[in-house]
Amino acid sequence: MKVRAAASVFRRRTAFGKQRNISEAFEKVRSDIEAVSGHDAVFQSHLEILEDPLLIETIESAKYSGCTDREAVDEAQKSLLELFSSIDDEYLRARADDLKDVCGRLSRALDGKEQVSVELPAGCILVAEELLPSDMVSIDLAKVRGILCHKGSS
Repeated sequence: MKVRAAASVFRRRTAFGKQRNISEAFEKVRSDIEAVSGHDAVFQSHLEILEDPLLIETIESAKYSGCTDREAVDEAQKSLLELFSSIDDEYLRARADDLKDVCGRLSRALDGKEQVSVELPAGCILVAEELLPSDMVSIDLAKVRGILCHKGSS
Protein backbone atom coordinates (compact mmCIF):
# COMPACT_ATOMS: atom_id res chain seq x y z
CA MET A 1 0.00 0.00 0.00
CA LYS A 2 1.36 3.41 -0.96
CA VAL A 3 0.41 6.56 0.89
CA ARG A 4 1.17 10.00 -0.44
CA ALA A 5 1.32 12.69 2.19
CA ALA A 6 3.65 15.36 3.49
CA ALA A 7 5.87 14.19 6.33
CA SER A 8 6.12 16.39 9.42
CA VAL A 9 8.84 15.75 11.98
CA PHE A 10 7.54 16.18 15.53
CA ARG A 11 9.45 18.54 17.79
CA ARG A 12 8.13 19.26 21.25
CA ARG A 13 7.36 22.99 21.36
CA THR A 14 7.40 25.08 24.49
CA ALA A 15 6.90 28.69 25.41
CA PHE A 16 8.57 30.30 28.40
CA GLY A 17 6.53 31.30 31.40
CA LYS A 18 7.13 31.59 35.12
CA GLN A 19 9.77 29.38 36.73
CA ARG A 20 8.42 27.42 39.68
CA ASN A 21 9.62 25.66 42.81
CA ILE A 22 8.93 21.94 43.23
CA SER A 23 5.61 22.42 45.08
CA GLU A 24 4.35 24.84 42.44
CA ALA A 25 5.53 22.49 39.68
CA PHE A 26 3.62 19.56 41.21
CA GLU A 27 0.49 21.73 41.44
CA LYS A 28 0.88 22.97 37.84
CA VAL A 29 1.36 19.45 36.48
CA ARG A 30 -1.57 18.13 38.53
CA SER A 31 -3.78 20.90 37.16
CA ASP A 32 -2.61 20.30 33.57
CA ILE A 33 -3.22 16.55 33.77
CA GLU A 34 -6.62 17.00 35.39
CA ALA A 35 -7.58 19.39 32.58
CA VAL A 36 -7.09 16.65 29.96
CA SER A 37 -7.76 13.52 31.98
CA GLY A 38 -11.54 13.21 32.00
CA HIS A 39 -12.04 9.48 32.21
CA ASP A 40 -8.89 8.67 30.21
CA ALA A 41 -7.06 5.82 31.93
CA VAL A 42 -3.63 6.95 30.73
CA PHE A 43 -3.92 10.39 32.27
CA GLN A 44 -5.53 8.95 35.40
CA SER A 45 -2.41 6.79 35.74
CA HIS A 46 -0.28 9.93 35.28
CA LEU A 47 -2.05 11.49 38.26
CA GLU A 48 -1.34 8.34 40.26
CA ILE A 49 2.35 8.48 39.29
CA LEU A 50 2.52 12.18 40.19
CA GLU A 51 1.06 11.43 43.62
CA ASP A 52 3.04 8.22 44.17
CA PRO A 53 4.90 8.35 47.50
CA LEU A 54 7.95 6.66 45.94
CA LEU A 55 8.34 9.46 43.36
CA ILE A 56 7.84 12.15 45.97
CA GLU A 57 10.22 10.51 48.47
CA THR A 58 12.87 9.97 45.79
CA ILE A 59 12.71 13.65 44.79
CA GLU A 60 12.82 14.76 48.44
CA SER A 61 15.80 12.48 49.11
CA ALA A 62 17.70 13.93 46.16
CA LYS A 63 16.93 17.46 47.34
CA TYR A 64 18.11 16.55 50.85
CA SER A 65 21.41 15.36 49.38
CA GLY A 66 21.94 18.81 47.82
CA CYS A 67 20.28 18.63 44.41
CA THR A 68 18.32 21.53 42.99
CA ASP A 69 14.62 20.91 42.32
CA ARG A 70 15.33 20.20 38.64
CA GLU A 71 18.27 17.90 39.43
CA ALA A 72 16.11 16.08 41.99
CA VAL A 73 13.42 15.36 39.39
CA ASP A 74 16.09 14.15 36.95
CA GLU A 75 17.67 11.92 39.62
CA ALA A 76 14.29 10.51 40.65
CA GLN A 77 13.42 9.75 37.05
CA LYS A 78 16.73 8.01 36.45
CA SER A 79 16.45 5.98 39.65
CA LEU A 80 12.84 4.94 39.06
CA LEU A 81 13.45 4.11 35.39
CA GLU A 82 16.17 1.71 36.52
CA LEU A 83 13.63 0.13 38.86
CA PHE A 84 11.06 -0.15 36.04
CA SER A 85 13.61 -1.75 33.70
CA SER A 86 14.12 -4.61 36.16
CA ILE A 87 10.41 -5.52 36.28
CA ASP A 88 9.56 -8.82 34.56
CA ASP A 89 6.02 -7.79 33.58
CA GLU A 90 6.06 -6.20 30.09
CA TYR A 91 2.97 -4.06 30.75
CA LEU A 92 4.45 -2.61 33.94
CA ARG A 93 7.83 -2.12 32.27
CA ALA A 94 6.06 -0.11 29.54
CA ARG A 95 4.74 2.27 32.21
CA ALA A 96 8.25 3.70 32.28
CA ASP A 97 7.07 5.92 29.41
CA ASP A 98 4.35 7.29 31.68
CA LEU A 99 6.96 8.04 34.35
CA LYS A 100 9.13 9.82 31.73
CA ASP A 101 6.12 11.85 30.66
CA VAL A 102 5.23 12.92 34.21
CA CYS A 103 8.85 13.77 35.07
CA GLY A 104 9.18 15.67 31.80
CA ARG A 105 6.11 17.70 32.71
CA LEU A 106 7.62 18.42 36.13
CA SER A 107 10.92 19.52 34.58
CA ARG A 108 9.18 21.81 32.09
CA ALA A 109 7.06 23.30 34.89
CA LEU A 110 10.17 23.95 37.00
CA ASP A 111 11.86 25.62 34.04
CA GLY A 112 8.79 27.75 33.35
CA LYS A 113 8.13 26.09 30.00
CA GLU A 114 4.58 25.63 28.77
CA GLN A 115 3.85 23.03 26.11
CA VAL A 116 2.13 24.59 23.12
CA SER A 117 0.18 23.11 20.23
CA VAL A 118 2.13 21.82 17.28
CA GLU A 119 1.15 23.28 13.91
CA LEU A 120 0.84 20.59 11.26
CA PRO A 121 -0.29 20.64 7.65
CA ALA A 122 -3.51 18.78 6.89
CA GLY A 123 -3.08 15.16 5.80
CA CYS A 124 0.50 14.81 7.03
CA ILE A 125 2.37 11.77 8.24
CA LEU A 126 3.83 12.61 11.65
CA VAL A 127 7.34 11.26 12.19
CA ALA A 128 8.79 11.21 15.71
CA GLU A 129 11.46 9.52 17.76
CA GLU A 130 8.84 9.05 20.48
CA LEU A 131 5.40 10.46 21.27
CA LEU A 132 4.29 10.58 24.88
CA PRO A 133 0.68 11.13 25.99
CA SER A 134 1.38 14.79 26.82
CA ASP A 135 2.66 15.22 23.26
CA MET A 136 -0.51 13.75 21.81
CA VAL A 137 -2.75 16.35 23.44
CA SER A 138 -0.74 19.10 21.70
CA ILE A 139 -1.43 17.64 18.24
CA ASP A 140 -4.52 18.22 16.12
CA LEU A 141 -5.04 14.58 15.14
CA ALA A 142 -7.68 15.57 12.57
CA LYS A 143 -4.78 16.84 10.43
CA VAL A 144 -2.70 13.67 10.82
CA ARG A 145 -3.02 10.90 8.28
CA GLY A 146 -0.56 8.59 10.00
CA ILE A 147 2.06 8.41 12.73
CA LEU A 148 5.48 6.79 12.55
CA CYS A 149 7.45 6.48 15.81
CA HIS A 150 10.83 4.92 16.43
CA LYS A 151 9.98 3.89 19.98
CA GLY A 152 7.23 3.96 22.55
CA SER A 153 4.75 1.74 24.30
CA SER A 154 1.22 0.80 23.37
